Amino acid sequence: LIYMDNLACSGTESTLDTCSYIDYTRENCAHSEDVYLSCPGTVVSIPSTPSPPVSTPYLYRLVGGSSANQGRLEARQNASAPWGTVCDD
Repeated sequence: LIYMDNLACSGTESTLDTCSYIDYTRENCAHSEDVYLSCPGTVVSIPSTPSPPVSTPYLYRLVGGSSANQGRLEARQNASAPWGTVCDD
């Protein structure tokens, strides 16, 4: 399952879903184009009273990396939807 194809961000977006992309109904991507992220720094634990979440249409996670701050980017449309891949041509 691929949710976002041709993901293109300028660097000023506050969330990935405000970048331009083709949605899953029209994607033409192969898994060789999956987005892989590696974020420098230390993973910080979530405080016991977190701030209210920013409202976005997608939830995100990194999977398959050697640490919690790197991996293949996956997205899902809500908490009950399956996880899908994000890719860039």
